[in-house]
Amino acid sequence: MHICFLDGQYPHQDGTGGGGAGWYIKMIGAHHIKNGNDVTVLKVTPNHHKNNYIDSNGVQIIHYKTSSPFLYYFSKTPLLKVFTRFLADLHISWIGYKYIVKQNSIKKIDILEVVDGGNFWLSLFNKFKYVEHLHCSQYTIKKQCGLKVQMKYILERRLSFLSLSRAAVVISPSNAMLSIVEKERNKLLPRKKMIPLCVEKNIHTAIKSNEKIRFIFASRNDPLKGGDTLYRAIKIVNKKIYDKVEFNIIGYSPNSKSILPENVIIKSLYRDLNY
Repeated sequence: MHICFLDGQYPHQDGTGGGGAGWYIKMIGAHHIKNGNDVTVLKVTPNHHKNNYIDSNGVQIIHYKTSSPFLYYFSKTPLLKVFTRFLADLHISWIGYKYIVKQNSIKKIDILEVVDGGNFWLSLFNKFKYVEHLHCSQYTIKKQCGLKVQMKYILERRLSFLSLSRAAVVISPSNAMLSIVEKERNKLLPRKKMIPLCVEKNIHTAIKSNEKIRFIFASRNDPLKGGDTLYRAIKIVNKKIYDKVEFNIIGYSPNSKSILPENVIIKSLYRDLNY
């Protein structure tokens, strides 16, 4: 079986970088390879060329370039720049669609998966059945974080709804995300499935009753990551077991007005990482 993913956040060849959606694909792709399937990732690389390769898991990574001088100058034009993200989606989707067609001609694609936002041309031509994996659009991020949503993100999200409505199935790591997207569309998703994210099995050692439990939270300094929610949860936990827990926060900076308990230790993402 040939499984193809359309994504721009797959980790680099040396194992660095990548986003949440990309690492999800890397983990699940490795399992597909172990089960005897072929896996291809079509990875968008704006503005520069990168060589294709097969990673350590056996996943084939094919890059496609999407730079556009027209869109660059369009984005600098007053009154018109609000449409840049909308047009960029159409442009990037078209190039991605051509690569899908090309890969299908080399070896038939049995399963095609795209990340939240989808591909306009896939939904328009309806030549391929595809799965759309919810990962959180820029529109969703801003709405859920209580931030102002500019018109460019609204237009972009409206375009993505076509892809969602025509997907063979929309999958999500949580029912909460499915509910959020349905509220954004003001319409139920016709075909949906909640599939929890892959989690590697870990061997846990028993914690003695007199040992302090250490929690580690690491993320970039972004309200999307839920650091402020964690701080509120810590205050609740501390009411019962303050002297038994320690929280190490890496990368995320609390609100300057926050007064943190002594068992919360803030560490820089680039220093103070010696445990």
